[in-house]
Amino acid sequence: MAPVGDKVIRRTYPAMTMALLAALALSSLASASMTGPLGVNPRARSFYSYLRQMHPHRYSSSEPGDVDANLPEERWFPDQQVDHFNGENTQTFAQRYFVNDTFWDRQKGPVFLYIGGEGALSPRDAYAGHHMELAEKFHALVIAIEHRFYGKTFPSSDLSTKNLRHLSSAQALADIATFIAHARAKFGFGNAPLISFGGSYSGALSAWFRIKYPHLVFAAVASSAPVHALTDFYQYNDVVGRSLAAAVVGGSEHCKERVKSGFVHLDDMLDKGLYEEASAAFRSCSPVTTSDDAVQLVSDLAGIFEGTVQYNNQMSLNVERICSIMTDPETSPFEALQKLNDHVLDSTETECADYSADSMIHQLANATIIDDGPVGMRQWLYQTCTQFGYYQTCEGRNCIFSKRMTLRSNTDLCSALFGVDLDNLDARIDFSNDDYGADRPAGSRILFVNGVIDPWHALSVLKDAASGVDESAFVMRSTSHCQNMHGSNPDDNEELRQGRMFIERKVASWLYDAQRPLVSSS
Repeated sequence: MAPVGDKVIRRTYPAMTMALLAALALSSLASASMTGPLGVNPRARSFYSYLRQMHPHRYSSSEPGDVDANLPEERWFPDQQVDHFNGENTQTFAQRYFVNDTFWDRQKGPVFLYIGGEGALSPRDAYAGHHMELAEKFHALVIAIEHRFYGKTFPSSDLSTKNLRHLSSAQALADIATFIAHARAKFGFGNAPLISFGGSYSGALSAWFRIKYPHLVFAAVASSAPVHALTDFYQYNDVVGRSLAAAVVGGSEHCKERVKSGFVHLDDMLDKGLYEEASAAFRSCSPVTTSDDAVQLVSDLAGIFEGTVQYNNQMSLNVERICSIMTDPETSPFEALQKLNDHVLDSTETECADYSADSMIHQLANATIIDDGPVGMRQWLYQTCTQFGYYQTCEGRNCIFSKRMTLRSNTDLCSALFGVDLDNLDARIDFSNDDYGADRPAGSRILFVNGVIDPWHALSVLKDAASGVDESAFVMRSTSHCQNMHGSNPDDNEELRQGRMFIERKVASWLYDAQRPLVSSS
């Protein structure tokens, strides 16, 4: 954590950013750390942290650390095209990837392709996780490829809007297609069946790659994949409320109502202009002075619940622990909200939180590349503004958080930073859904895996396709975002074990099909 003056601070970002598949990483809050623009090192529930959700790292607690000597070394594909859709642009850039051939049967083993998302690829993405357990069982070569404009893979020298025009899911999918030709020649896997894996945004990419390039990928596993683009994603917070009330994960209706009451009290304070009191109550580094600052405050507090629900039982806080704090009979709902905020700050040795809207805008406007940065905040915001939306709002009657978390508070940034207004954004999102098929994609040999506790399941595929089409869905009642992608752990519940077994059986059936003549190769 980088000090600012004599204080250690937490940086916050708008409700919009929580829609960026926000992230508390899968490490504990106490151990999470990352470096952001302008030398700030945000931690805990800063929206930098929340952004890591879309590129989760899936390791069991028993897996070795990043210093393990067996981790694969980074490799580079030097001739990736900057623009696949403009024949006059001949510029190229280097794309990072990792390879693990530990379990590979070179004569008849398949290839498992792990697709990177909106954050830095890690060597552990080709080393640990459920896909690596499957690689051992099926003797597969594992390749993990980094997404353009994230980690160390940059087609440009900065992140200006002019350069970000080359950042899109379509360009990323074309990158993968181009890379596969290179990898096939370099590693000599010939016509071996290739199965793609991904989680969250990269899970959507996994499914979309199978849809758009069926001749290159035999099948796809898409975990917690939000394939339905949506501007006003109010359903996200509806699911958060239901999850806080779900007894299966330690929640209760009483907990949910206490959370709602705490935010009603806070909104009432802010409506009355009691910004100084709110600043003191929630340990603001500097006074909350504007309505935009107030939005950052309530969004950050909501983020505790959103991130914890999304990654329930994958970090130090879970629904059961949060509800135990929120239902303490010795406190009012508002006091319990303060107590929870104090708990998160203290557990990360963080003195205060930065709720300044100006500070947030300043950082989002920074076009400097952070080499190997764990999450690309400005880049991912650009993608939501130009393709996906995903803005988590609280304007519906079922939302338990602050009414200040509006669609406008999210979309204004698209206009201010990238010149994309709401009408333009809606048109772009409609195009994404038309292009990929939203939550009814016309694909085959795709498995969508989701957990009901995860708010992102609302934008995924939850039912099998029509009879005769191998597009399956497996939904678990008690699991959270990408939880199935971790390596197996003795503490896993039975439903999670069954989910992984279902994936294994599906992969086995695909590989069996790959060995016999098919009516169509796609």
